[in-house]
Amino acid sequence: MVNLLIQALTLISGLVVNFVIPGLYGLDAYGEFIKTNVLVFLFQKLLDIINEQLLASVEAEYILVTSLFMAGLIFLLFSGLSLLTDLGSPLLLSVMLLSSACLLSLFGLRLYRWIIGYLVLFLSVFFAALFISHKNIWPLSIVDILCLTNLIPCLFALVALFTNGAKLPLGKQLGSTLWQVITLLPRMVSITLFYNMFTNILPYILSKILPVRELGLFRVIVSIIQSATSLFPINVRAVFVSFISGGQRQEQYRIIMSIALFYFALVGLFGYFVSWLFPKYSGYLALLPCLPVLYWAVVTERYLIASGLHRRVIATNVFLGGSQSFA
Repeated sequence: MVNLLIQALTLISGLVVNFVIPGLYGLDAYGEFIKTNVLVFLFQKLLDIINEQLLASVEAEYILVTSLFMAGLIFLLFSGLSLLTDLGSPLLLSVMLLSSACLLSLFGLRLYRWIIGYLVLFLSVFFAALFISHKNIWPLSIVDILCLTNLIPCLFALVALFTNGAKLPLGKQLGSTLWQVITLLPRMVSITLFYNMFTNILPYILSKILPVRELGLFRVIVSIIQSATSLFPINVRAVFVSFISGGQRQEQYRIIMSIALFYFALVGLFGYFVSWLFPKYSGYLALLPCLPVLYWAVVTERYLIASGLHRRVIATNVFLGGSQSFA
């Protein structure tokens, strides 16, 4: 039940940000925001996917500090490149990197009830900020709203983490942990190549050629496809943690994949029913086959990483990423 609630709140959090903001501000304003800050999302998603692999390589109590170290490296790279050209809002990137590190550490320490509190606070701050802006109590831009929405829950999460097991590695432990991350970085980046190209690098390329309205619509469509990892009742990170710690990894993988097939078949039937009731949405039916495929791909990637088969994941990402580049 806790995992189901986490998944529902995760799905709602993603959908309200990617649908409510375009709905209130309009696709033109949203597209302009994406065009200006698309590289912020690229750097944040790069860290998010890279850091997730820390669940399999770093002790749970050190995940927060290690992921913050990685966030610092990413932010320094972003800041250095920002000296040459405008890459977007550094403040937005910093709070999103902090949010990513906190949420990952909460999963690593299995503080699931605290994750629920984090997500509830996230949604509360988001809607409160929208209300304040809409009523002209305090005019807030899209960047302002997202900064507040990420920052306030992070402060809550940091208190929860440091009172429930998160530690700072000291002495040799600090050096060995940071060295381990640095040596693993090339492998961690290559593992994320294809997914990051689809979700962030492609929108960046399109931002150079698409009008802002079409760019905003494309981002919304990508968000619908990405929601596959949140539509399933069990969170992908919870599945990954289970793969890492469980002794029945292969059996768990088989069961999850089988259930996902049946589950997304029901989602597909529900989607066709909705399109029958609301014909204007029938054009989005083409997205339905993407949902189970993306979920299977993400779960399979986590299974291979948990099994130590990193080379297979890297080879697949390099091949698909190269193919996408040429396409």
